[in-house]
Amino acid sequence: MEHTPLPRQKKQLSSTIGRGAEHTAAHFLKAKGWQILQQNFRGLGFEIDLIAKVGDVLVGVEVKALPWQSRYLLSDYERLRCQYAKKRRCLMGLRRFAGRNLLSMTTLRWDIVVVKYKGREQQVHAHYIGA
Repeated sequence: MEHTPLPRQKKQLSSTIGRGAEHTAAHFLKAKGWQILQQNFRGLGFEIDLIAKVGDVLVGVEVKALPWQSRYLLSDYERLRCQYAKKRRCLMGLRRFAGRNLLSMTTLRWDIVVVKYKGREQQVHAHYIGA
């Protein structure tokens, strides 16, 4: 008989995978010379997975975790949907973050990082710049 996780267990597993994916994405960006300023910045109507600085650009990063065997990639439509659904609120959140931290960034940007996972193994699969 196959064990089906209860809703709470599924939520905990999803949360664990998400945190792991955010950690993997942060490591990936740091290796590219980016400075990670904050994880999970939340405000009214938004959550930004990672806030990073690269040069004079303040970047909000949405991290998507997908199963390793998934052939799924974010289509242009899904990137646009993610962009229009969240980008405006999250860019407002980035402005708020910059103001609170006295940052004078000239450019704000929204990126998506896709992390694929298999068990505990995770790897960055794609980085959509200016998504």
